[in-house]
Amino acid sequence: CPNCGSDLRIYRRFVGISNYLYNQALAKAKVRDLTGAAGDLRLSLQYNKVNTNARNLLGLIYYEMGDLMIDRMSGKETGYDDFGIYLTKDNIAEELSRRKSETDKIREYYEQTGTIPLSEYEDENNITQESIYWNTNANSGD
Repeated sequence: CPNCGSDLRIYRRFVGISNYLYNQALAKAKVRDLTGAAGDLRLSLQYNKVNTNARNLLGLIYYEMGDLMIDRMSGKETGYDDFGIYLTKDNIAEELSRRKSETDKIREYYEQTGTIPLSEYEDENNITQESIYWNTNANSGD
């Protein structure tokens, strides 16, 4: 800083990370990945809480997600088949059975291959036990 002589490299790095995450979120929002965009924006705001672009876009995304939830609950067509499931007394047993079946398939696949398939996601890599994502205590010294 020219006024106080402080080193601004760390500050600039945080602002840069925040802006990068904002741009990632903006790209996700453009393809209607609202949940992914909201996650990136929340992280962006952790790096720079005064990033007004990120804060404004997060508000718009929450507004849009609220409209989608209201439409889904009122029975209107949202255009997004995978946007939430409206659970009722009539369909909860079926939904729980479907989710248990999916979990059993993933568990069986893992027992056979040692990996977890992520083929329906953008990043089609598999998570293995050696992965940093699998062992969350890797850096804790446990």
